[in-house]
Amino acid sequence: HTGDMGRLEENGLLYYTGRKKNIIILEGQNIVPDYIEHVLRKHLAVAAAGVIGIPDKMRGEIIAAAIELRAGADAAEHDIRKFCVDYMTDYKVPKRIIILDSLPLIPSGSIDKVELRRQLSIPPLFADAQTVQ
Repeated sequence: HTGDMGRLEENGLLYYTGRKKNIIILEGQNIVPDYIEHVLRKHLAVAAAGVIGIPDKMRGEIIAAAIELRAGADAAEHDIRKFCVDYMTDYKVPKRIIILDSLPLIPSGSIDKVELRRQLSIPPLFADAQTVQ
C-alpha cells in the first residue's frame, strides 16, 4: 500500500530498492532512480542528487538528475556524466544533469520529487509530453 519496493534474500534479509511511483520507464525498461542517486552521491563534488524521469515521446521517459554540489565544490555537467559512465550501464546515465543551489526536501529530509519536477517545469503526466534533447 505504501508503494515501497524491495527484495527478500534467501538468508531472510529484506532490502529496500525504491518507490514504485518513482520508477522511470525508458524504452520499456523499468529503472529505479535510487541506484543512480547512490552513484551520483559518490562523486566528491556532489552533496545530494535527485533523479526523475522526463517525458519523451520516443522513449517514454529519459533520465534527468538534479544535483546539489558540496560547499566550495565545482563540477560541470560533463564531469558528472563522465563519472556516471564509469559506474553504471550506458542506459542509466542521466541524459540531463541540472546543477541547483539546493534540492527541495520533505520534512523527513528526503528529496521532494514532486516539488523538484515543479521547479524544473516538468509536467507530471505524459499527456502533452515534448521530446527533451
